[in-house]
Amino acid sequence: MLTPKEYAKQIQAAYSTVMSRLQRDLIPGAEKQELPSGGWYYTVPADAPKPQLKPGPKPKTDDQVEAQANEAKPKGRASKRSPAKKANVTMSAKKKGARAKGE
Repeated sequence: MLTPKEYAKQIQAAYSTVMSRLQRDLIPGAEKQELPSGGWYYTVPADAPKPQLKPGPKPKTDDQVEAQANEAKPKGRASKRSPAKKANVTMSAKKKGARAKGE
């Protein structure tokens, strides 16, 4: 039996990757054992194969694709201000900085 660090060196992977796979039960034959003082540790069989995982999101099933196609898409929202209100901006509102304060 190997420690997770030894197993990580053996398969040339990062320790954090091995721990993540152990926590998700992706390494066959690995054992999770409780410490007497509390906490856990893992042991991995020396002949445990490297998990063949593809990175990235899992492909969608046909049901998920169909549900997404039937889902109603929200319409874009127009401005709450009407064109008349947009055009009715006063000159004092347009002035900025020292000019607006001084006048």
